[in-house]
Amino acid sequence: MAKTSRGVKKGKLKDSNKVKTKIINHKATNKKKEISQPIITTQIQKNIAKTTLQKTQSPENIPIKNTETKIQPPNKPIWQTLKKIWWFIWEDNSIWSWIVNIILAFVIIKFLVYPGLGLAFGTNYPIVAVVSGSMEHDGNLEEWWTSPAACDKYICAQEQWYEPYNIKQTDFEDFIFKNGFNKGDIIFLRGVKSEDVKVGDVLVFMTPYKKEPIIHRVVKITKEESTKISGSTGANIYEYIYQTKGDHNIDSGKYDYDISETNVIGRAWVRVPYLGWIKIGFVELLGLFGIKIS
Repeated sequence: MAKTSRGVKKGKLKDSNKVKTKIINHKATNKKKEISQPIITTQIQKNIAKTTLQKTQSPENIPIKNTETKIQPPNKPIWQTLKKIWWFIWEDNSIWSWIVNIILAFVIIKFLVYPGLGLAFGTNYPIVAVVSGSMEHDGNLEEWWTSPAACDKYICAQEQWYEPYNIKQTDFEDFIFKNGFNKGDIIFLRGVKSEDVKVGDVLVFMTPYKKEPIIHRVVKITKEESTKISGSTGANIYEYIYQTKGDHNIDSGKYDYDISETNVIGRAWVRVPYLGWIKIGFVELLGLFGIKIS
């Protein structure tokens, strides 16, 4: 009886051990499943991420960048500075603005307008200001024609002075500036060929007796044979010599004789009254500060 009970007990123990082993194995299996499940999920996520990255990197899905160059607007400080300068020159009524305007006008005329006109008119002095009264007339032509002049050693009228040069009042009426012009006028010049100069023309010329150019009327032309000979044709070259006189003057001065064609700057053709006073006043103003310009 004792053996039998022990045998039964041993059998029960074995069965119970098997049940425990199954439970343990089942738990272990569940733990493996729990562990492997996150690993599989992570691997799937990696594959999805890799596929998504490949799609986004394909040429079809890459966005095209706009390569258009954008023009940057100018800096505001530069525009503000230009506006201030513009306002100062054209709107401001201060004495400094007036001084700057005068200097600016002088620079523009001297270095831009003047050279441009010289190129167009064929002379280095396209514009001159009359700074003396040597071409003024006292009254109209008839009154001036009877005004005093110096005929050799006695006083005569302008009419008698011009007789030896065969110039009559009717000739004077056909001359340019028949009534002369005044100090402060502006005269426009053109370049002229020596053979085209006529009696009655008004020339501007240089002379060794004065630093400034002189503007007087031609009263006599002499054609002299030059010592030079043309190299191309072998023909003689003629040189033109001029005598001039200021209409208001009683006689020709020493600088009015033997004017060479090489000393002629140009021939007068247009007169603008009074405008030359701007230059005269400006030169005199600079003279007060010891600055001399021609």
